[in-house]
Amino acid sequence: MIEFIKDQKAPSIQFLKREIFAGPFFNDKKAQLSAELIIILAAVVAIAALVIVQLRKTTNTASEKVDSKTEDIFNDIDQIGDYN
Repeated sequence: MIEFIKDQKAPSIQFLKREIFAGPFFNDKKAQLSAELIIILAAVVAIAALVIVQLRKTTNTASEKVDSKTEDIFNDIDQIGDYN
């Protein structure tokens, strides 16, 4: 790929980048698009998982508060019935 000869100076960084990224692995546009889509999909799944976890915590907290308020209301109703 790259041959060094004693009399020549070392290749430039731009030349090395061009040689390295000119290979068949990096030239395949479909593979690059696929890799980008996989990364985006992984990010979307991670965000969705975080949202789901947060919603579950919120619903559990709300459920506990509703249960507590319902118990308080029934206790108040029982006390009203005791006055009669």
